[in-house]
Amino acid sequence: MDTPEDAGLRIAEHEREPAAPLRQACNLCGGDAFGPGPGGRLAANGSAPHCERCGSLERHRVASRALQGLPKDFLDWRRALLVKPEREDDPTPFRRCDLALADGSGDLLRDLAAREDGLYDFIGLVHVLEYLDNDRFGFEQLIRLLSPRGLLQVCFVDPQARPWTSIATGPAGTARRRYGRDVSTHFRCLGLRVHMTVAEVADPGTGVVLPVHFFYRNPRHQAALESLAATRPEAGSGPTILDAEQVETRKQYILQRAKGLDAALLPLGDPAGKDVLVFGCGLGNEMLWCARHRARSALGIDLGSVKHEPLAALMAEEGHADFDYAMHECNVHDLALDHPGRYDLIVSNGVFEHVTDLKGVLNALRPLLRPGGRIAIYAEGLWFSSTGGHLGRFNWEHLWMAPRAIKERFPERWNAFRSNLNRMTAADFLQAVRDVGAVVLQFSVRSDPHLPKLAPLMPQIVARQQVSPTDMSITSISCELCFLEHL
Repeated sequence: MDTPEDAGLRIAEHEREPAAPLRQACNLCGGDAFGPGPGGRLAANGSAPHCERCGSLERHRVASRALQGLPKDFLDWRRALLVKPEREDDPTPFRRCDLALADGSGDLLRDLAAREDGLYDFIGLVHVLEYLDNDRFGFEQLIRLLSPRGLLQVCFVDPQARPWTSIATGPAGTARRRYGRDVSTHFRCLGLRVHMTVAEVADPGTGVVLPVHFFYRNPRHQAALESLAATRPEAGSGPTILDAEQVETRKQYILQRAKGLDAALLPLGDPAGKDVLVFGCGLGNEMLWCARHRARSALGIDLGSVKHEPLAALMAEEGHADFDYAMHECNVHDLALDHPGRYDLIVSNGVFEHVTDLKGVLNALRPLLRPGGRIAIYAEGLWFSSTGGHLGRFNWEHLWMAPRAIKERFPERWNAFRSNLNRMTAADFLQAVRDVGAVVLQFSVRSDPHLPKLAPLMPQIVARQQVSPTDMSITSISCELCFLEHL
């Protein structure tokens, strides 16, 4: 809907300059004549947005173009639900299409709640959630209605314009929310085990670029959404999609890293039959390990951007396509607020040597465990060990080389070296465990295999900094932890 009352919410559909402002025909009707929108509104680039033949606006054409960019056989078998469509006669690519036309906010929520679970393979809505008093309940109902292979397409009112979702005030029937870039967090996608992909799609009528959000449970949908790259006006806009060579390279990396997980993690915690949280999932090495060992489910969280395609391909190749897993970009402190008592096992492999707030993270893991739950931690390449700089060229290079020499010799690793290593020792870790009151069920260290090469390097190292041979002799730690309430 496009009413004068929500003019303050609408930021001219999108404030960013379009990458390709060239006029094209309307993709809904083929019309090439456009006029001002409701209230005389123009698009962000000054173009007239209203198709004079069919009446469509930017949001209608973008929502349709996003679907046109997907493979035909990805959509033509689906049963679809269009929620409060403004344009009921637009063509759709689906086998069957139902409509939810309830007028008021409460009527729509009651309509959705009355429908059967998993009934639809596709649900689409444009500028609807903004008008619901209880938008989170509405989103949960939409996710409930999706089949396991279902896809939810949502066009929000310019969520890229602000970082946080806020409440909008106004008379009944006007917008209740101004969504921001936090929509995944706002709708608690992590707790619902829902993935989100945002595609930047150029409106064929004005050239203005708008975001189209897709929500889904099956991580293999990420690969299908790769075809939306064709709808972007220029390289670099929207999410980065891996090409076939990049996917294959990352698949090999996952397989290589997964080889050592039985030795590193299995003695500390067996995932079989358990709900597992992977703290620091990266590309998903531990997720594949969980599937191989028949975990009940696995959730991976990471502070970095998560790439689903390589792991999804491996899961399918190894027969784990139906394994219940998800990976999200998420902070563990936020997860602890929404997922108390959810996990039987928390695993962390090669992460704690990067964690700056050891006590804070250990405290955040505590409420996530169920009774009887355990935490399995393996950290390798401790700071004072031969590989502690994570530079990969010479033994103890980070201790005997000057910082300027490191930056010049390893420019591609400099930022990570400077910012992403916590200088932790085994004693530091044990002190943090002691400070938070964790129970140690297992603890072991591994001696650095390069110790015979240390003596000739010591004069250069001690000339630069004070070191302990004890710390330098330990390259990794392994432990199984819990807290008293979990015993």
